[in-house]
Amino acid sequence: MKTHSEEKPYNCAHCQAKFIRKYGLITHMRLHTGGKIYSCGLCPKKFVRKTSYNVHMRSHTGEKPFTCVICQAKFTNKQNLTGHMRTHTGEKPYICDVCQSEFTHKQSLTIHKRIHTVEKPYSCDVCQTTFSVKQYLATHMRTHANEKSFACDQCSAEFKHKKSLSIHKKSHTGEESTISEGFTESMTAEVPVRRFSCAQCHAAFKHKKSLVIHMRVHAGVKPYVCDICEAKFTTKNNLISHLKTHTDEKPFLCQKCHAKFKRKHTLTTHMRTHTGEKPYKCKVCNYKFAQKCNLARHIST
Repeated sequence: MKTHSEEKPYNCAHCQAKFIRKYGLITHMRLHTGGKIYSCGLCPKKFVRKTSYNVHMRSHTGEKPFTCVICQAKFTNKQNLTGHMRTHTGEKPYICDVCQSEFTHKQSLTIHKRIHTVEKPYSCDVCQTTFSVKQYLATHMRTHANEKSFACDQCSAEFKHKKSLSIHKKSHTGEESTISEGFTESMTAEVPVRRFSCAQCHAAFKHKKSLVIHMRVHAGVKPYVCDICEAKFTTKNNLISHLKTHTDEKPFLCQKCHAKFKRKHTLTTHMRTHTGEKPYKCKVCNYKFAQKCNLARHIST
């Protein structure tokens, strides 16, 4: 009957929270004591609540039981689906008390507020550069680590070598790939086996997920929306890259002169000032350029 009377006799001694049942108070107290009794057997994460543990396990199983009825995007929990639905309704319930900017997600508001507070809680252990967004730190760390730093801008494939990426990109254009001299066996091993083919074009993908993302190009579906300017994107990575235009974050670091850049492409272009590489060649006079735009300007004159 307490659920109907809304009587909450169990009070937290540390904050103003009140609960209908004693078990609710006991679970809540773990937030203050740090007690996390539900441990994941597949990774080091621990949780206060069993429901949080169950949701987390879906990140390992790949289960996404919550589906958007409008665009069929799938989610691991109901909260993420609720947040996603706002991209269709245009609802922005989270408002900045400093500048009145409105946001679809609470996390977006939290990140935005750091512009006003200049808070950058995520620090690089190698060079001490700080960031306001955790994802920016993760991106920056690739400049120090020996990771696959060449990413395809059309799907989620990543490669250690630029040449591997060049060969992979031909899978999107339908061009035939040829392994040139000097291209080592270890590098060719990176070229993905293309098992999932697009029925509308010649693109082929190693993973089904990449094909699903690619199909949004044909369907015109852009489920990822910028909370600041409402620009829409096909992939989450493109949205993350776009968000840097609204902040002063520069996660891409040049190892030679320590210049910093917002986008990886800009760093790649900048590196040519150190290497002298000029990959864009005029077919008329054979003059070479470091940037494609400079070649285009040269041709137009």
